[in-house]
Amino acid sequence: MNISKKNLDSFKQNNNNNTANNTANNNKKILIIITIPHAKCPNVQNRLHLCDFSAKANGEKLYSLLQNAKNPSILSEIIIGDIPRNVCDLNRFECRNNTVFRKRIRTIINENKKNKNIFLIDMHSYPNQDSFGKNADVVLLYKNKDGFSNHAVNLWNFLGRNTKESGIKIILIKGKDNDIIYEAQNILSTKSILIEFYEKLSENNINIILKQIVEWIQKKLPNLLIKL
Repeated sequence: MNISKKNLDSFKQNNNNNTANNTANNNKKILIIITIPHAKCPNVQNRLHLCDFSAKANGEKLYSLLQNAKNPSILSEIIIGDIPRNVCDLNRFECRNNTVFRKRIRTIINENKKNKNIFLIDMHSYPNQDSFGKNADVVLLYKNKDGFSNHAVNLWNFLGRNTKESGIKIILIKGKDNDIIYEAQNILSTKSILIEFYEKLSENNINIILKQIVEWIQKKLPNLLIKL
């Protein structure tokens, strides 16, 4: 096949641009944004699971582990929901534009996306181990409407290999109506993942999972953010 000089020059220029972009991205620091939309419990008996009982504690532990890792290339922020789900579900479109919590997410992303590689982790918890039909301890969202998430699959594989001896069951599911992830990926061009924890998971197993997530962030995520 003959390639014209013009096409060859164009190919070389595009290749050089891609190399330069990858180098620039590789030199950027990573900002992990932890969001916990259902942290605020209402002042009523919570029969309908109007808040996520363990999400706030798990999110704060993850944030603390990232801070204590003292990796100069990885920064972290945590944003905690301040409105009960029965007043306004902060993970739905209806609460996207008129709440402090959602505005704060957008502000942090927009202020940092030019000079940092951003990754958002949306933290949740669920009360019944069969809530997702598979007796799971931890659930990762791998697809949100029209966005396929390679990083969710990568994290699932990483956690599966490194927690196998603990007997922790981690599954991938299709997600829907998760507006924080949808806005991040499709509007703000920010890679993101949703993680659900079983609320009766032991403290020891929670710590195992969170430490492995931090290890994944440090060892695997940097290259993923360049490729994605």
